[in-house]
Amino acid sequence: MKKTVIYVFMIFALTQCNKKATENSESIDATPVTEQTENSDDEISTDVITNNSSASQPDAANNEPKFQFEEESWDFGTITDGEQVSHTFKFKNIGKGDLVISSASASCGCTVPKHTKEPVAPGKTGEIAVTFNSAGKGQGVPITKDVTIIANTNPVQSILKITATVLPATK
Repeated sequence: MKKTVIYVFMIFALTQCNKKATENSESIDATPVTEQTENSDDEISTDVITNNSSASQPDAANNEPKFQFEEESWDFGTITDGEQVSHTFKFKNIGKGDLVISSASASCGCTVPKHTKEPVAPGKTGEIAVTFNSAGKGQGVPITKDVTIIANTNPVQSILKITATVLPATK
């Protein structure tokens, strides 16, 4: 008797789930499946629900903006401790949608990026200017700093790199 009550409850619950899923989605494909329990020859009918709605959507990647940088890294060479140097990374939007940079941040407070604020239309160009302050960095070894760009591209994050060898200042 307990098994019968459990089976009835399971069938009721599955029927209600299927009914709600059908109401909430336009393209639901329900395929009947039968299962057998371990201790019984009774068959239980359930519904397997497959959502096919995403299969009919167009590929969003076709309309995405895309960076094409002239270079993704820049070497300032050898500089002296305390010197400030700058480089402008230029890019072109080779995608099909407007490119919008949300943020540009550096891995260290000694590096300050400034980026194009307005949307960059397809085929147009933009800039990310990076200034590096070498004060206190004069160890005579190469230093690398990352600039992380967040934009409406795929992938969302792009990394630019700057390097410099900072020599101690002469006194």
